Amino acid sequence: MDLKDKILDVLDDHAVCILSTAVENKPFSYFMILFHEGYDLYFLSVKNADKIDKINMNKDVFVLIGKGRMPYGSETLEYSGEAEIVPFNGEFWDSQLNQWLGSMDNENIVMIKVKPKKIILYSTDNNKPEVLTDF
Repeated sequence: MDLKDKILDVLDDHAVCILSTAVENKPFSYFMILFHEGYDLYFLSVKNADKIDKINMNKDVFVLIGKGRMPYGSETLEYSGEAEIVPFNGEFWDSQLNQWLGSMDNENIVMIKVKPKKIILYSTDNNKPEVLTDF
């Protein structure tokens, strides 16, 4: 399996991650439900959330995605990218999101789209991290 396939495999197998940014040299991190199309990541939020304000101040984000039971048999992705706040179009909706976001018709829902600049795969199968920068 090549690096691109390994990365997509981790993304397919993982539903929760940590989204981080920094404002005025202070880090801010958020547990997020993860969706993806190819290597682009998507997160749902409400417009007035603290994370939206922080991302609007600094679009450079870092996403940490893990797979497996640590520390054995695990794969981890470190995602460096640029975030963009885009309108919610109903994509990725699941009724379980009602508990956090209300109904799918909530006009305050937006999507955070992350375009990767660099993805690093750490794997117990390989002693050296593998880096992907061509998407």
